[in-house]
Amino acid sequence: MVLYLPDNAQTGDMIRFTELSGNLTYNTSLVIRAQGLGTKVQGDSTGTTLGLAGSTPYASGEMIVQTPTAG
Repeated sequence: MVLYLPDNAQTGDMIRFTELSGNLTYNTSLVIRAQGLGTKVQGDSTGTTLGLAGSTPYASGEMIVQTPTAG
């Protein structure tokens, strides 16, 4: 599942995601992506190709969660 962060979030805002089903594993991922170009997520402004139809990485930061019941 791919979720996108709000495009108007500011430094200091708190955005929470909680995975309650316990279905995340090494091959079932929750991908949280920033909108815009080069927006950093946890200090990284480059994404992966997960869920994209090509070989070009996502053009902004992302966080991949694979821990069951993570919050």
